[in-house]
Amino acid sequence: MEIEKGIEIPPDGRGKGNYSGFGKWQKIAREMHVGDSVFFVGDKDNRSFRALSRVLVDMGYKTVSRWVGDGHRVWRVE
Repeated sequence: MEIEKGIEIPPDGRGKGNYSGFGKWQKIAREMHVGDSVFFVGDKDNRSFRALSRVLVDMGYKTVSRWVGDGHRVWRVE
């Protein structure tokens, strides 16, 4: 092995504006524009809407979520 100096550490893909995941929520989040929303029908355990909200926040966007009728809706607001 050789000890090397001055090698830059690449970003780990976590944190504001630096989220580089490739899952279904990341794909949806990348396609959303300000004012767009996603409705989760009967999301009783809150997992799906929270997953999308978390990904949007990790990507540096602001979100709002509300119970609407029989489900949950998440908006990208900034």
